[in-house]
Amino acid sequence: YVTDFIIGEKHSFGFNWVAVELESPKVKMFTVKGDPTKELTHAIRQIQDWRSWLKSNRDYATRERNKHGLGLTDIDSNVPGLIFIGRRKDVDKSTDELRRQMVQDSNILIHTYDTLIDYARSRAKWCEKERQKHTEQDTAPNA
Repeated sequence: YVTDFIIGEKHSFGFNWVAVELESPKVKMFTVKGDPTKELTHAIRQIQDWRSWLKSNRDYATRERNKHGLGLTDIDSNVPGLIFIGRRKDVDKSTDELRRQMVQDSNILIHTYDTLIDYARSRAKWCEKERQKHTEQDTAPNA
């Protein structure tokens, strides 16, 4: 019961966790007939299995590492999931509604690797703007 990644962010209300599964960018989400591929089904099952494990082992999962736990503060068995699979060019628009329904039913986002690339580019632009803003502030003459 090991997810590929677990991402945690700390907020004012505590931690927010997401279980991430990575499938190949070379496989499709759905078959020609519109059914989930074995790779997508496998990724969903991995997240479901991990949620089941968390339900039975929450104490161990949330216990601090220095007390022989995993240190996943505030995590519970309803942890949202995120799957990266395939490429945008291979997505058949006729399966969009099915994918939306699957996401809603399972609390698992299903994205292509292009979404990850888009996010990384957007984040890099934001970081560059912040860097420039701070550079301008640091080089501005004192008034």
